[in-house]
Amino acid sequence: MAARLAPTRRPAGSRYYIPGFHVLTLKATSFAGRSDGAIWEFTWSNNGVQRHNLLYGAIGQNGKSYQLSYMANESDFATYLPLFQQVVAGTKVSL
Repeated sequence: MAARLAPTRRPAGSRYYIPGFHVLTLKATSFAGRSDGAIWEFTWSNNGVQRHNLLYGAIGQNGKSYQLSYMANESDFATYLPLFQQVVAGTKVSL
């Protein structure tokens, strides 16, 4: 798991408060057959339940943004992460 960055209450550019919002990862990566992809991983709280999000994104040759997102309760995140990673590994964007 990536090291936690400084805690934030509000994502950059957002006017909304997100309880317990913490960025875990935000970096460039290869995704969907593209070398210019990105990964964004963060946690937040929803009615006292810790949530965990993982998003992969890439820009297709047509200029459109494509994303895969996985969100689960923190307590379930590791259980289904391998399945999400299989989906990510099998995703290609060539449009």
